[in-house]
Amino acid sequence: MKLSLLAIPALCGSQGMTSRGRPVAMLRSLDDDSYVQTRIAQYQASLDERTFTIAKSLITAKLESQNIILCKYGLEPHLDDFRGIIDRSEAKSLELFRRRLTGIEGKHTQRFNLLKCRRELKVVGKGNYNWTPRGS
Repeated sequence: MKLSLLAIPALCGSQGMTSRGRPVAMLRSLDDDSYVQTRIAQYQASLDERTFTIAKSLITAKLESQNIILCKYGLEPHLDDFRGIIDRSEAKSLELFRRRLTGIEGKHTQRFNLLKCRRELKVVGKGNYNWTPRGS
């Protein structure tokens, strides 16, 4: 059975469609196993050293972007050597490595969000609030 793209909204109504009229799901034939190859490749990549390198690059890029935004708004950037901390991070398993990087990323993102929020409060004239996140 084949459906044209124009027929899908008529059959589904607004369910299964984004606000711009794009489908949020895809129907596949039971004979289509292309996703299996993708999952196998993902699993094999998780056993490879490349996984750690890619994860380090993603977290480093995110924190560098946060520093750019903080500097743009005249706020103090992340001053610790997060690049070095991330580069030196190693673990015997992917799960331990994920936990370590999530902790580094989470600490910096929490600080970033706090500074950004404080700046927004000052911009709207609410004053300077001296509050810190829970657990700090």
